[in-house]
Amino acid sequence: MPEKDGVTRYLCAAAHLDRKFADDAIREFLTEPTRAFAPSPGVDGGAVLREAVAARTRRRTRDAVLCVLVLLFAFAAPLTTLWWAVIAVIAALPRWGARLAKPSDPRNPQAKSAPPALFVGLVVAALYLLVQIVMYTTGESLFDSGSRYDSRYEEDPEPVPVVPFLIAPLIVLVVLLDRLAVWSMLTTSFRRDRFRAPTTTDRWLGERRVRSLGHRAHEAELAAWDGGDASAGAGPVTTVYRGYDPFVGAGLSYQPWSLAFPLDPKDPERAVTPFTLAELYDAVQHDLLSLGRSAALSPSNRLSGLTAVERVVVPADDLVARVGEPEAAAVLPDPRGRPNRTLPREVADRVLAGPLEWMRYFRCFQVQTWDLDLVVSSYLHLGSDERMLYVEWTPCVLLPVKDGYRAIDRMSRTPWWPVVRTLGVLARLPVTFFGRLWHATMPILPIREQRGQVRAERYGALRSLREMGAADDVQDYFQRTDLERYIKLMEARLLRSIGRFLEERGIAVTEFMAQANQVFSKNVHIEGSVTGNVFVGDHNRSGNVSATARPNG
Repeated sequence: MPEKDGVTRYLCAAAHLDRKFADDAIREFLTEPTRAFAPSPGVDGGAVLREAVAARTRRRTRDAVLCVLVLLFAFAAPLTTLWWAVIAVIAALPRWGARLAKPSDPRNPQAKSAPPALFVGLVVAALYLLVQIVMYTTGESLFDSGSRYDSRYEEDPEPVPVVPFLIAPLIVLVVLLDRLAVWSMLTTSFRRDRFRAPTTTDRWLGERRVRSLGHRAHEAELAAWDGGDASAGAGPVTTVYRGYDPFVGAGLSYQPWSLAFPLDPKDPERAVTPFTLAELYDAVQHDLLSLGRSAALSPSNRLSGLTAVERVVVPADDLVARVGEPEAAAVLPDPRGRPNRTLPREVADRVLAGPLEWMRYFRCFQVQTWDLDLVVSSYLHLGSDERMLYVEWTPCVLLPVKDGYRAIDRMSRTPWWPVVRTLGVLARLPVTFFGRLWHATMPILPIREQRGQVRAERYGALRSLREMGAADDVQDYFQRTDLERYIKLMEARLLRSIGRFLEERGIAVTEFMAQANQVFSKNVHIEGSVTGNVFVGDHNRSGNVSATARPNG
């Protein structure tokens, strides 16, 4: 039986697997109470954000306790701590090498990262190591009175230090309990057949307590995400974005194109029947939605779930610059609150008939495939007068969830897993000390504003939860061919629909068909990755153009 909440389940697990994912989610969606909602197809945003808050609270509590215990241990047993640090550096080398070799993700610009705490820690550890070696070789200690004497005159043996033997088990216990909690969540709470968000009963000791950590501090913000998807409600949906890409939540743009052609009469002696853009949008929508009538046209008849949504896209920079204007007030009536999720019909109709530079109307066609794991969205924008028609078509692909987050389905359920993980964490603990200290003490703060200042970053969405967890490519050949299938089917039906609509109104379509044929010739080969090489254009050029990763601000 298909899993309907698989994407939500994986992203809930991601909050506990990936500290950066959890922190970025909180920073993007919970820190600014005025930020616009970003659509996340197939994702229960409230459930994922609750897990992100719980994961961050658990990590900060754990790191604070560990930092205190490690400091006490270092003061009580400096030489032992020194050798522990040497072992930690050796144990951490493979991870450092993997991180340096990993290419950066252009779609995850964001948020201020912590300062290079790891390198600061290494420098401090090196200095500490040097001092301790000098002190040890000279027979002195950082903790004695500075006097030296011959051990032959020592009457009493040096007492065995007790404090390290008390602290060491506490450090092991803290790490082991944390790893046990994470292992229990990944193998029990987030199992394919047992996932519930939120949970109402404890399936392992302390489940509800661990998964609700920190919720009270974000109660109001989390409640706002329980209202459903950003597209919920009556009326055209608003998307307020920041950065370059206006199609927040849709993933990567995939071979967008546009056409502009004259509306000449087919018969010079007969008048052209006038039409409105709303009529053309509705005709195209009717024809595209009819693709779902044939079960043989798409695998598992996914096109029967093809949806059409009206969207009005607004850049945050221009929105705050026009606060008080009628159209801006319809989107952001109160600068102290969030932008409205939907736009009044009369305002949307005005934007449809006469687009503004900073406010555009789109008709979005979306099909969710592979149990919500692969989403294809296409944005249609039209413009016309009595003599010309402009058609803009932007397909977007939301790629599957990262394989690292899917690993929970392959995770061992033996209780030895948290024990082995505990040993690894303990081995690397000294070199992660400064990073843990930073994470435990530095809160995620909202954007600062001076009096009378309105900053666009507080209102515009940069990316969605679903995009944060997306991989860099499809999983296999069938997913690649399916996304090609849906985009080509929608493009073919779109062009046919426009051509038929124009012909019925006595408009010549010769120029339109000539340009449409160029669109069909752009991509006829299936090869490479979604971001790899394809054959495009009139002269069959080869280049890295099949998916466009946009720079974000």
